[in-house]
Amino acid sequence: MTHLILSRRSLLAATATLPFLPRIARAERVAGTLTFGLSSYPPTLQPWANSGTAAATIKLLIYRGLLSYDKDGKLRGELAEKWERDGDTAWIFHLREAVFSNGAPVTADDVKWTIAQVADEKSTAYLKAEMQTVQQVETPDPRTIRIVTKQPTATLPLWFANFHMPMIA
Repeated sequence: MTHLILSRRSLLAATATLPFLPRIARAERVAGTLTFGLSSYPPTLQPWANSGTAAATIKLLIYRGLLSYDKDGKLRGELAEKWERDGDTAWIFHLREAVFSNGAPVTADDVKWTIAQVADEKSTAYLKAEMQTVQQVETPDPRTIRIVTKQPTATLPLWFANFHMPMIA
């Protein structure tokens, strides 16, 4: 009968060989499927928080804003199909027909509510300061939003293309 005697040296030798053993369980590649790995686990998926690149990557996959950027870095519509300036201090956004993941239609009231939540004094949203420059949000119909700022703001569409500013039902 042989006895196995464990020593520091034998444990060290056994541990050193582990990387060379074949892996039994691993993800196999599937043709036509992109597998994407994150650098870390997202600490939160709060829609308006800046919680790092991993969370931002996931938020880009599950939330939609009024605008976003195309492959050339130019603004494009997401939930808004068009937008235009209205005087010096207002912007008008026209929503496309879209639904949230719960099946509810995206409405101007959802956009108004989202802006109010981000601008709230107790908010910890990344774009809180920007949304606090909004003086008024008007919803003349379910698919039109008129955003009036306290002063002329040429960069307002860029705020709504930011992945930290998704619209929530």
